[in-house]
Amino acid sequence: MQPVRERRKKIFINRDIQLPMALTVIIFILIYVVAFVLIIIVPLILGLEMGSTGGGDGGSARELMKFHNYLWIPLLVIVIILTIRIVHFGHRIAGPVFRIKQYLHTMKDGNFSRDFTLREQDMLKDVEQSLNQFAQQMRSDFLQLKNAQQRCEKHAQEIVESLAHEGKKNEADLLVSFIHDMGKSLDKFKVNR
Repeated sequence: MQPVRERRKKIFINRDIQLPMALTVIIFILIYVVAFVLIIIVPLILGLEMGSTGGGDGGSARELMKFHNYLWIPLLVIVIILTIRIVHFGHRIAGPVFRIKQYLHTMKDGNFSRDFTLREQDMLKDVEQSLNQFAQQMRSDFLQLKNAQQRCEKHAQEIVESLAHEGKKNEADLLVSFIHDMGKSLDKFKVNR
């Protein structure tokens, strides 16, 4: 049976993440267009206009060749700057995703002892807050379970003594063993106490 895929009803699922990303892409495109026009097209037009007044001696062809030679350095600079900026912007998302995966792995191993933190400029701050609330709830639930297990163990010892007097030592040992195993399972988790 295939999973049912719901169609998205909204364009922006998380405005705090998607709007800055969209604005950054739009700004990159605008910077590229303006730089292209100012660095490449304007000098070409000015060179052709000045060359066209020279009397048709091949000035236009020389200007096009000069433009061709002049084109590569500004174009390379623009591509390098935009690439660096896009990679930097991508790290603001990829970094938190990597750290979230690491944190979830430690939680899977039973370690709830520390809070999750992101860098100041990273995105996904709402996920950081949700993970910390989840970890805090898990710590609280764990401590309640551990306290209940310890109380059960204490009462089980009393019951063992009582059952031992009645000749039902096997049932009492089974109860103590069960509670002891529950404590071992809970001891696998790490929390701040």
